[in-house]
Amino acid sequence: MQRQKRSIAWFLLSPLLAGLVVFWGIPGGILIYRSFFTGAGSDQFIGLQNYFQVLSSRSFQLACRNTLLFLVVSVPLLLLIGFVFAQVINRRVSGSRLFQSVLLSPLILPAVGIVAMLQIFFADDGLLNLLLAKLNVSGVYWLDSVAAFGIIVFVFVWKNAGYTTILMMVGLNGIPKELFQIAALDGASRRQILVYVTLPLMVPTLFFTSLLSIINSFKIYREVLLLAGAHPTPSIYFLQHYLANNFSSLDYASVAVATVVFVLAISVFIAAFYRLQQKLEV
Repeated sequence: MQRQKRSIAWFLLSPLLAGLVVFWGIPGGILIYRSFFTGAGSDQFIGLQNYFQVLSSRSFQLACRNTLLFLVVSVPLLLLIGFVFAQVINRRVSGSRLFQSVLLSPLILPAVGIVAMLQIFFADDGLLNLLLAKLNVSGVYWLDSVAAFGIIVFVFVWKNAGYTTILMMVGLNGIPKELFQIAALDGASRRQILVYVTLPLMVPTLFFTSLLSIINSFKIYREVLLLAGAHPTPSIYFLQHYLANNFSSLDYASVAVATVVFVLAISVFIAAFYRLQQKLEV
């Protein structure tokens, strides 16, 4: 009977497994294979030379540094804002329904619309520079300076705050209200309830939301590409730019190596993050 159940399970999983092999396994194997050879269509095996070349490339190092910095800054900031907003909405503060609708509105805006709005404010002749001119202050090249990084972080947080808030609300609503009442009766303060009751029980939600936020952070490339082009200011030159530019120049070996390194780094990070979640989970 047990063997029959296993056979049925494998039969039901077979379409999914076949899809993974065809659309992920085979292309991934080809990608790894090509990372050890030169140029497009060349069969010259050069071992790890491509890896040494890419890892020592200044453009690749810049792209990795900016991508990592963006993750470190934007994802925790997004989680913090989503958690605070979820707490506010859960307490049913006056105007919270309208606030919730406003938070969700960026989700329906296309990337082109967001970029057009940013151009109105941050272009060289945009509203902010016009305002600075009124105050006799020299204009700022917002999209061609270090300030561009802050603008991209703002766009990412603004665009994803509503969705993150909803996920946080689901996690908060899943905590039994009796636990808060018992903690309050025992004399626990709001800070103690937050630290010792809310946060430990929110670990699975925080883990899931963090992974989604990391995935969504790589989608910000659409806005950056439309806003600053394929060769933006160094502060917003991300890994996606490196991949796209090398692909356009037919440097497939560098693309393959960068992709392999990126996937390995993300896999290690997710595995470590998962171990951390298991230790913190109540």
